[in-house]
Amino acid sequence: MQKSSVQGLSLKGRVRALIHGVALGDAMGAPVEKLPAAEIAAKYGRVTSLNTEWHKMSLDATARNGRVRGNGIVTDDTLMTLCLMDIYGEVRRHLDAWDMADGMVKQIAWVPRYVPELQREAMLIERLFYPEKWIFQRHQLTSCDPRQGGIGNMVNCGAAMYVAPIGVVNACDPKAAYDEAIAFASGHQESFGLEAAGAFAAAVAAAFIPGTDIEGVIEAVLALAKDGTRNAIADIAEVARKLKAQGADYQTVVAAFHAAIAPYSPMGDDVNHTPAKAGRLTAAYQPSRLGSIEELPLALGFCLFNDGDFRRSIEDGINSGRDTDSIGVMAGAILGAMHGEGVIDIADHALLDRGQQAEPHRRRRSVHRNGDHHPGRRPGGRRPADQLPRRPHILIDNERRMMPKLSKETIYEKIYAGFIGKAIGVRLGAPVEPTIWSYERVQKTYGEVTQYLRDFKNFAADDDTNGPVYFIRALRDYGLKASAADVGKTWVNYAAEEHGMYWWGGFGVSTEHTAYRNLRAGIPAPQSGSIAQNGATVAEQIGGQIFIDSWGWVHPGEPQKAADASARAASVAHDGDGLNGARFCAAAIAKAFEATSIAEVIDAAMATIDANSTYAQRSAGRHRLSQGQPRQLARLP
Repeated sequence: MQKSSVQGLSLKGRVRALIHGVALGDAMGAPVEKLPAAEIAAKYGRVTSLNTEWHKMSLDATARNGRVRGNGIVTDDTLMTLCLMDIYGEVRRHLDAWDMADGMVKQIAWVPRYVPELQREAMLIERLFYPEKWIFQRHQLTSCDPRQGGIGNMVNCGAAMYVAPIGVVNACDPKAAYDEAIAFASGHQESFGLEAAGAFAAAVAAAFIPGTDIEGVIEAVLALAKDGTRNAIADIAEVARKLKAQGADYQTVVAAFHAAIAPYSPMGDDVNHTPAKAGRLTAAYQPSRLGSIEELPLALGFCLFNDGDFRRSIEDGINSGRDTDSIGVMAGAILGAMHGEGVIDIADHALLDRGQQAEPHRRRRSVHRNGDHHPGRRPGGRRPADQLPRRPHILIDNERRMMPKLSKETIYEKIYAGFIGKAIGVRLGAPVEPTIWSYERVQKTYGEVTQYLRDFKNFAADDDTNGPVYFIRALRDYGLKASAADVGKTWVNYAAEEHGMYWWGGFGVSTEHTAYRNLRAGIPAPQSGSIAQNGATVAEQIGGQIFIDSWGWVHPGEPQKAADASARAASVAHDGDGLNGARFCAAAIAKAFEATSIAEVIDAAMATIDANSTYAQRSAGRHRLSQGQPRQLARLP
């Protein structure tokens, strides 16, 4: 049974994995939505990739309502999840039905956004299914009591499919998530459609509890769920346990799950709406305390059968047919929250970004607010309303930030090669890093160093390699224009004193330790790293240079922007020539994406720093020497 780990999982990392899980399950399931399991197997064998062609793509545009799917394109499940995140980002508090009447109506009917399926900007309501359009009709057109908004709607999974963010803002507190989801989604759904929203939000919240597993999540849900929803989840879970113990094959599991859910959801494989259904009497979609949606019980069942395995659970849910994307969304959200960023496949992430690439509004706020700091949050603790966070910014994929001559693939390759190159340099240099290793001593001991000097059994990455990865968090939380204050928040949000990559050499001795103590004492950046605060000896150390690769990577071909961003980041702990070093190195990295010579890189970097500074004068002298006597560089102090 895969359990979440108390160590190595940040709250923000879990949220990112949850969002990734929602998008992955949605985009992978959408091409086969409404197909029965047998037809999926016949057409596709087994769907395991985002690169799947929609089964309707061969039809003309009218027959598919002008939509496209496949190859990483997300649908309404993801878009409405993002709408809910925007509502949280705007109101910064917990929600109820009045936020459905106000915030959600605005999000779906009055906020233009890029809709990937339509390949254009539109109001989301144009894409939504009728039970979700109901939100606009009930609240804006009929001005109902917000708490009665869901009454009369077609009962389905529509509210449940997008309430994962409610589980996030009530992380580790399933009861609070359940209550808030019921209060909010009552403006959209009723009966077992509403109950499913509460149960799904509770499952997401439970998944954040450190050390939990899928059995723990299901236990938490069963303690809260009511009526048919609870019974359906309990029945599916019992079947999953038995089949897992028997080592049952996939087809057996699907058949058994569908048989178990049939008493609660009478639709079966007959999920397409056709003219033949007009006027037909059916128990499907009708309010009933005995009923349940299929998607959440099935998603939990596949998670349980697969011991909480992220990818296999999503794929199994999708290949079981019917409402494939929503099943994938629910499994992905729960297990993403449980396991954290380790489940994010880079190739999938890139394809999902490309699927939404034309999106013009990358300004959405997240379920994580800037500066959010959650030290040691206990299971059951509810986060204050003023600590609801903002959505992580997406890096690099905005084409306006790229040089026209560089493709996205080229940029990714260059970043990867740059990081590997840095790791090689660190691995080569680490054994002779202490200052006792002069040029003469290295030559006497090893001669010309051309290979690794030691065969480490375990080599722990140090601050040179950890730094760029660490500061990616500031970029993801605050974007490319992150201020010094934003990066300062990143320091205290993600680093615990005397743990992690910094040299914790003491206040007034170690530059980073001094800045960290200043931040914790309430001294904001950039004052925290200034010469006026700490003195030149502390403020002008090397850390500003060795941590800034990230700022060069995200400004490919834009050395001035890279320099400015790196100086803001480095000013948390550095000043003077410490900042000049940061500017120089970040600018050099940014220019290297398109430069054809080292001289071109150096010239571009030199243009970003104070020409009268000691750093500039020393750099220019070394540059001149390298052109005439490169072997003498190693002997310079």
